[in-house]
Amino acid sequence: MKVVLEPHAKEWADAFSRILEKLHTNLRRDVEIHHIGSTAIPGIFAKPIVDILIGIDDGHALGDYVEPITAMGYGYIPEYEVYMPFRRYFVMLDQNNNHTQHLHLVYRGHTFFEDHLFFRDHLLHNPATAKQYEALKKRLSQKEWKDGNEYASAKSDFIDAILEKKPKNPQIET
Repeated sequence: MKVVLEPHAKEWADAFSRILEKLHTNLRRDVEIHHIGSTAIPGIFAKPIVDILIGIDDGHALGDYVEPITAMGYGYIPEYEVYMPFRRYFVMLDQNNNHTQHLHLVYRGHTFFEDHLFFRDHLLHNPATAKQYEALKKRLSQKEWKDGNEYASAKSDFIDAILEKKPKNPQIET
């Protein structure tokens, strides 16, 4: 599998705005919805897939959102729940079966939620780091990959180094 990157396009932010409106119309208002991934970082190349992170307050209610999200045309992919039981994963495909959106539904307080927002915000506030990430992605896009997960794993060291900068939450002793 080849990873195809495209120059940043304003259309990605516009698409997210439309997606956000549709999600707010069809889901409860207490959800927190974010544009994440490289399409959320102006000025860097990305796969043309809008990544969406939805946080909910009750992690036990993840299943309650599957039907409303699939009713909007998203495909539900439960296989990853074996490894990530805290997340529900959905994809939106175009008429050619290309992924156009990835939607991650998680508990708002989970590390997955916090890490994705921290990484996105770090790249937004550190353009030089964003360009380093882009350079890594461009190098990796030259290779042949077994699947998208293998490509994502190849970026892990870079992402982990950024997440090391995340402030640690002090533990409250009781």
